[in-house]
Amino acid sequence: MFAMDDIRSKMICSYTDIAHESRSELTDPLSILLEARFEPCQVCGEQSSGLHCGAITCEACKKFFLRSINGEDQKYKCVRNKDCIITRNTRTQCQYCRFQKCKIIGMTVKEGAEIQQTPRVADIFAQISCYVCQAPSSGIHFGAITCEGCKGFFRRSIKERAPSRYKCMDNGTCEINVATRNACRYCRFQRCIKVGMSVEGSRIGRQSNLFKHHMRMMLQRNGQIPNATMLHQMVHSTSSSSRNKTSSRKRTISESSSSESE
Repeated sequence: MFAMDDIRSKMICSYTDIAHESRSELTDPLSILLEARFEPCQVCGEQSSGLHCGAITCEACKKFFLRSINGEDQKYKCVRNKDCIITRNTRTQCQYCRFQKCKIIGMTVKEGAEIQQTPRVADIFAQISCYVCQAPSSGIHFGAITCEGCKGFFRRSIKERAPSRYKCMDNGTCEINVATRNACRYCRFQRCIKVGMSVEGSRIGRQSNLFKHHMRMMLQRNGQIPNATMLHQMVHSTSSSSRNKTSSRKRTISESSSSESE
């Protein structure tokens, strides 16, 4: 897997070149999807937030492009030779060159462009069984791959604080499947907990456009669909990454506050 610095060094390449090089070395679907989370913005090099207007960009460059195509670009002028280097630190210094970079990498809002670029992953998840009842899943909900029925059941249970009222007439040994899942709410809820569903996991699995893009590219390349194990590993890797980033931000804020008090 490429390191962050390795990927950033390739930012001058087009996305096609980056994708081609990545796929030539990364044959494991999980590795490809995990690597996608660290791709830089093709405009300024900052960590990207997803696939926007046909290119992988950060939120700032996405919003800049959308403002520009509404006529703002008519006012852009370059005071140099129209060859300014666009980075995270310099991107606000020359709007002209930044907008040109957006166009060079293929950003567009042509009718239908976003629809074509936004892949469907529902069919992929439908081929993977719900961790709770084995029905076709619909995505990652509350931190686990589940169907809509079990997602709704878990949400209602938490919202109504109902688990404490759930009772099992068979000593908590009920089998939970599509046909029996409504027969015992106690065992169904315990199954939800066992497979990893939690309130904290509600933010896990909101697939970004970038995730969907790589999922689609994976399918186009060889028709390989990630199995439940791959997706499970990806979910928890994403969760761990998010927790680490949150902890890092908290430490930074804490250290900053301490410095100010001194």
